[in-house]
Amino acid sequence: MESDNDESNQKGEKDTQVAILSDIETGQPNDEVNSREGLKTTREGLKTTVEEPKRGLEPTDTLKLIRRTMERTIDYILKAVKDLSAFLEKISPLMKSLDRMENLVPVNNNADLLEKTPEVEQAAADMAPKKPASAEARKMTKEKITLEMKKEIIRKYNRGTRIVDIAREYGRNPSTIGTIMTMREKILATDVAKGVTRIIEGDGRWRRKDFVPLYQDFENFYTRNLYMRIRDNWNRPICSAPGPKFNLLERVSDDYNWTFRFTGRIIKDVINMGSYNYLGFAETDPNALKTVNAMLHKYGTGVCSTRQEMGNLDKHVELENLVAQFLGVEASMAFGMGYATNSMNIPALVGKGCLILSDELNHSSLILGARLSGATIRVFKHNNIQSLEKLLRDAVIHGQPRNRRAWKKILILVEGIYSMEGSIVRLPEIVALKRKYKAYLYLDEAHSIGAVGPTGRGVVEYFGMDPSDIDVLMGTFTKSFGAVGGYIAGRKELVDYLRVHSHSSTYATSMCPPVAEQIIRAMKSLMGLDGAKQELQRVRQLSENTRYFRRRLHELGFIIYGNEDSPVVPLLLYIPGKIGAFSRRLLAKYIGVVVVGFPATPITESRARFCVSAAHTREMLDTVLEALNELGDFLQLKYSRHSRSSRPELYDETSFELED
Repeated sequence: MESDNDESNQKGEKDTQVAILSDIETGQPNDEVNSREGLKTTREGLKTTVEEPKRGLEPTDTLKLIRRTMERTIDYILKAVKDLSAFLEKISPLMKSLDRMENLVPVNNNADLLEKTPEVEQAAADMAPKKPASAEARKMTKEKITLEMKKEIIRKYNRGTRIVDIAREYGRNPSTIGTIMTMREKILATDVAKGVTRIIEGDGRWRRKDFVPLYQDFENFYTRNLYMRIRDNWNRPICSAPGPKFNLLERVSDDYNWTFRFTGRIIKDVINMGSYNYLGFAETDPNALKTVNAMLHKYGTGVCSTRQEMGNLDKHVELENLVAQFLGVEASMAFGMGYATNSMNIPALVGKGCLILSDELNHSSLILGARLSGATIRVFKHNNIQSLEKLLRDAVIHGQPRNRRAWKKILILVEGIYSMEGSIVRLPEIVALKRKYKAYLYLDEAHSIGAVGPTGRGVVEYFGMDPSDIDVLMGTFTKSFGAVGGYIAGRKELVDYLRVHSHSSTYATSMCPPVAEQIIRAMKSLMGLDGAKQELQRVRQLSENTRYFRRRLHELGFIIYGNEDSPVVPLLLYIPGKIGAFSRRLLAKYIGVVVVGFPATPITESRARFCVSAAHTREMLDTVLEALNELGDFLQLKYSRHSRSSRPELYDETSFELED
């Protein structure tokens, strides 16, 4: 009996399987396959397939069952994907409206906010009550929309005109205008006169078809999201000499720093804590500028030629001889621009097959000159002697990367005082390394000449070294001397070589004579050759002001960078958002400062850079320090661990350590 029951059960199961296979082979309607019953059948078929050996289904039938089952499953998946794609396509306009969120316009009595997009305006236009079109509009309706008309429609929309108003003006259906707006980035316009195909951008600007943008002004994240909000802290228009105090033209913005307008008011007597007027020679005293005024009447304002042609004047020769005497070197050469002194002379000294070792915080002019030279550039950590020696050792041992030949020349580029850090170069150690590894040293004293050293002769004098230890001495006249231009000084062979091979000498216009006279006047004052017998007064006053200002800032609890003798004093703000508040509040107290952010510094090391001058009085510095103390508490800028609390009454102990 049991065997009969088993046989009957197996026969029933086999009949069921054959029936399932028959149903699958005959095919089912799509809705049935996609229904729960169809899925159930498919699952049962798969289950049957898995249990095939037990149920005794024929192998051929099993393969057919698997194939048909998989086909049905794939059909179901494809139909589900197709339905999902259709759904996403329907809601894509709404997703775009929710995604971009640029121009918000109020609807429903300001109850909701929707983006001002062509799709939204088209929907609003369809729901708006229709007004009868004018006779002129009805006439325009019969006309075909030309390419020029489409461009005019796009320009009006970019200026803020609503689609409904545009449609009424042109006598068109708002949906037609909306279609043009959705395709505005693909509309082409051919300039018949120039034969150039252009594309209208979404903001109304033009660009050439198939051309990448020549410049991307607002593609940068920092520019769009941070710089525009604090742009008013830079490029402020000054309307006086950069002395200890200056006058400022007031300007305001009505559109959050996108544009500015002048109010006509002059903000007078603003304490100048940002100019490089270290020795106070940027002055307007008529008695001090007598010789400069005389040169202006004698030579005029310009030379209109290069040094190698008709621009080599006697004042240039006098200036170069005086600079060489001041620095204690054989010869020097003057240039009309300080930036070009670096960028145009470094390529004349090194080239392909040479190696440049550059400090990571070098000025942009040094970096540009190194890149233009075509030499290999390797960067060492700021003022890090171990990092520099490692690069020198590797360069001597391994040579050039591919052929392993020795480098033609190795040139070390450093600055005397680093303008963003206030640090002074470790010159004695670097000179020892360059002697050890037979390298050349290029020293940029733009900020240090006149500002440090017992007599203002820069970091060479500051460390008590011989000027002949430095192969190339470079400096500028734009800081301590209150003028413009720069110089290269050193051995006579070096200067004679640069007179012929330097682009700045060969192709640039000569320095104007009144500027040369201003430099001569200032340098003679430092050397005691003007007969005033006050040659060291300015240098000593600058040193006293620098040390006092740095010491008081440290006592107030601010974090400051740099050497204690450096007149460049960076005060760390760290957070970029505090740049605007810091500068604006100080200007409200008639104090002008320079704030520095990305990309001049790392984005998390924003700072204010103070430049101390010999022209600053102790009262001016105290006024600035008092304002900084108040502002430091308000903006919480006193990051030093040794700073005093603004509310000492909360603590019983002056200092304490946190327990583990």
